[in-house]
Amino acid sequence: GVVARDAQHIQAISNPHAQGSSDVCKAGDECPLVGAIDLTSVLSAPIPTQSDTFMGIVHKRFQGIEVPIYHFKQPDRLNPKQLPFKIVRMKSIDLNGIVHLSVDPNSASDSWFPGYSWDVIVCSRCGEYVHLGWRFTNSFGERFY
Repeated sequence: GVVARDAQHIQAISNPHAQGSSDVCKAGDECPLVGAIDLTSVLSAPIPTQSDTFMGIVHKRFQGIEVPIYHFKQPDRLNPKQLPFKIVRMKSIDLNGIVHLSVDPNSASDSWFPGYSWDVIVCSRCGEYVHLGWRFTNSFGERFY
């Protein structure tokens, strides 16, 4: 997920809907995703989205760069509460301390970005494997986070 505050601050956060979760990874500055995002890695070109989960794109100007923030909700088939979340698409992230958790192929192919399967990414530095986001990969091996 992503938090955007007044376009002065954009950072990765843990799952805000998880029981007992806080806004950020407990590893603090040791977490590879804490702090401002790398603007050179932001993907700004539009991409197809899953129609029943997509709520819109909000563009925030951050350090002179237009950052598209995708707003989604979980589909009813996954969670009847249809919890909201946000994604900033990145072509790369610091993978030091990041663990990819594979998801069963049927679930992974039910993606917010059609044509891309997803895996969960967590921080291993916090000792609790806090959920930080997803890795999306297409059939050609192209991926984004």
